[in-house]
Amino acid sequence: MPRGKHESFMRRLILFLLFCSVVSAWNKHPNDTTPQNNTAAAFTNADGRWDYPYGERYKTDPHIGFLCALMIFIGVYLMVAAFRLFTITMGVIGFLLGSIVCWVLLTVAEPLPDGYYRASIVYSFGSYGAGLVVAGACIYFWNVTIYFIGVLAGYVFAVFIWSWRSDLIIQNVYARQFASVGFSVVAVVAILIAEYVSICILTSFLGAYFFILGLDMAVRTSMLNGVRAQLDATHHVHYTANNHVYAMLGGVLGLWLISMIFQLLFNRGRRFGLELIVKDEEEEKPAT
Repeated sequence: MPRGKHESFMRRLILFLLFCSVVSAWNKHPNDTTPQNNTAAAFTNADGRWDYPYGERYKTDPHIGFLCALMIFIGVYLMVAAFRLFTITMGVIGFLLGSIVCWVLLTVAEPLPDGYYRASIVYSFGSYGAGLVVAGACIYFWNVTIYFIGVLAGYVFAVFIWSWRSDLIIQNVYARQFASVGFSVVAVVAILIAEYVSICILTSFLGAYFFILGLDMAVRTSMLNGVRAQLDATHHVHYTANNHVYAMLGGVLGLWLISMIFQLLFNRGRRFGLELIVKDEEEEKPAT
């Protein structure tokens, strides 16, 4: 895709995300996540009020529906076209990384015991805005931020591994986080050693994971609580790895395998971010 078309696509995508995030966040109830009783128990989650992250139980809130569709769309893109469309892929990786980091920081900074007023607006505008900023930086400084693919994929893979047990395998929070960072380091080293294979494997995993995570927001198996239990230091979410969650995690493995095989075969002979052009011998001969 020519550079001009890339830039036009990214501008339209940014405008679309901003519009959808404004509409979806604003339509949430004004007291969306504010505890009904202003007590510290709301944030220790003694009554389990933070264990259901999908909004109201019998309908889909607009901001949840938008996030569900967005994650499924990103997942399909990463599984199918991530290797071919370098610029867009760098933007998507930056968007995901920036959004996740901002969401974690917002949970850490959430005021006790009342929480944010119109929390869906705070989290949506903050996370999407930070994601778009980091996406732009990743596109511009691609020669450095290309390794963010390994950083994000390695950490998300660690989150995926810890989610297979209700106690998250490693109970000590600091030890688990250091181990997760270790996965990121391994993924970055893998990109340095074997870029083609590593990019195909890592983007396939990210696509499979975010697709299933987005699907979880529709079918509501509580797989999302495995992520929140690891990244949300404020609400102390209870997580149970039941058969429904195992089915979703198994779906990640299945999609990962299919996407990995597809990308390795479909992109054989290509370089990530480069378009190799073979010149004819006649064109290489100097004119006489």
